[in-house]
Amino acid sequence: MIGKIIGAAIAVVIVLAYLCLFTVDQTQEAILLRLGKIRTNSQGHAIVYRPGLHFHIPIITEVQKFDMRLRTLSITSSRIVTVEQKDVIVDAFVKWRVNNIRTFYKSTSDNERRADLLLTQKVTDGLRAEFGKQTILELVSGKERLQVMQTLRENINKVAAPLGVSISGV
Repeated sequence: MIGKIIGAAIAVVIVLAYLCLFTVDQTQEAILLRLGKIRTNSQGHAIVYRPGLHFHIPIITEVQKFDMRLRTLSITSSRIVTVEQKDVIVDAFVKWRVNNIRTFYKSTSDNERRADLLLTQKVTDGLRAEFGKQTILELVSGKERLQVMQTLRENINKVAAPLGVSISGV
């Protein structure tokens, strides 16, 4: 009889430990949502959980994990008008990663499709603005093209900051 009670108690402890523990992989970081709100420290910053084994209280808190690896966003071909009023068909891709988990969660709810859509809009707007200032010769020549791409990356980084992401390449 006592053996069954001890066995049941051990089973309950194992189940509770399983429910209360969570792991964060090497490629991830995580935050906890307490009743739907981001859990913060005394300075108001989100508490970010690094890779490893962590504890939370189930039902009250929810674990939200974020992929922190470098991601690639391909932007489909689009026509962009240069300063000479000539159409140029541009294919682009963007290398980006999450750099502010709290801002990223608030702006996209960790929805990768929404993040891709918002970034696509910002990159397309940046391409149109930057290419609209250049001639075709400047866009295809080596030295000016590098300068245009550097300026474009810096401008897109500024407008992407409110999404909680950083752009490492365009």
